[in-house]
Amino acid sequence: MKYSNHKFGNASVMGDSKPQILRAFAHWIDQWQNSQYSYTERYSLTAQSFKALFVTLQSTSSLIEDLLFEGYNYVLTSCFQSDPLERHFSKRTCWVCFGTEDDDTSALWSRPCRCRGTTKWVHDSCLQRWFDEKQRGNPTVRVFCPQCNTEYTIDYPALGPLLLLIDSGDKMINKLSNVVAAGGVIGSLYWSAVTFGAISVMQVMGHKQGFEMLEKADPLFLLVGLPVIPFGLILAKMIRWEDYILNLWRKNSQSCWILRKFFGEYDSENRPLRQPEDTSQNDLNSSTRVLCGAFTLPTFATAFGNYLFPKVESPLKRVILGGATFILIKGVIQIYYRQQQYLRLARRQIKDFVEPISKPSDDIPTSL
Repeated sequence: MKYSNHKFGNASVMGDSKPQILRAFAHWIDQWQNSQYSYTERYSLTAQSFKALFVTLQSTSSLIEDLLFEGYNYVLTSCFQSDPLERHFSKRTCWVCFGTEDDDTSALWSRPCRCRGTTKWVHDSCLQRWFDEKQRGNPTVRVFCPQCNTEYTIDYPALGPLLLLIDSGDKMINKLSNVVAAGGVIGSLYWSAVTFGAISVMQVMGHKQGFEMLEKADPLFLLVGLPVIPFGLILAKMIRWEDYILNLWRKNSQSCWILRKFFGEYDSENRPLRQPEDTSQNDLNSSTRVLCGAFTLPTFATAFGNYLFPKVESPLKRVILGGATFILIKGVIQIYYRQQQYLRLARRQIKDFVEPISKPSDDIPTSL
């Protein structure tokens, strides 16, 4: 092979092998792209990158030969730019639909970003459809090129005075709608809490006595105090006192035979049971269960108080005693249930696999 001995090391002169090397490399790239290795994710080239590389290699070798044939002494290949090469030797290709300028000669082309090579061109109609998918009807969304990350410059027609006024009003309504909607939700929750608080007072104190107490109370005190009742019930319901007692008893159960009998910390061979993860408290802490338990607590407290403590004259004391009794009974039941579920998990055994015995078919004789 003959190489250039010019003072510029990258220069190409008449008779050297640079054009042939570029053309051979383009041929190898074409064969490699069509081979089975190029279809793997690790070694693959995108269609745009392959076409840009292939066209650049072919056009560079052809341009070197044409310039030297026209009488130039040498050609500095490092000073080439891809844009003139593509204008002379390649066709525009849309990176959205992969259509060329020969497919539709009347189509409008656009170059909206810093991409070079064949990926810089795109049909204006394809670009507009791609913009619609990205913005989804919201013209304020900024759109960037997926390859060079350049933000596209968008020019909208100027709005007239009437449209500008309507657009400003629409934006103001959008902002006020969020405030009004939030205020409506908060207001609805507040007055619902006031109503629930008033109903709870009349249920605990009795209809007549509770109604008289509400009439005599200060309105400001009612507006502040009544909503506190449901929120206080919810917060009280979220206190998991059963968890604290259950964990405390599990730690100290070995020191007392009664607790050891109740909790069953040993198996039949007197070996300590494994400690599985107790996830039952997560199940019991669902939001719907907390709300239902908090809102029904006054009703159960009143019922237990009237049934178990009928001799107590004060309605408030009767309800307090009934509520405490209800909470205590319910807590004991939950502790017992969760401990039994915990023991079932602790005593769980995973059996060995037993190969199923296949029964002989009636059609196949078992002996001769």
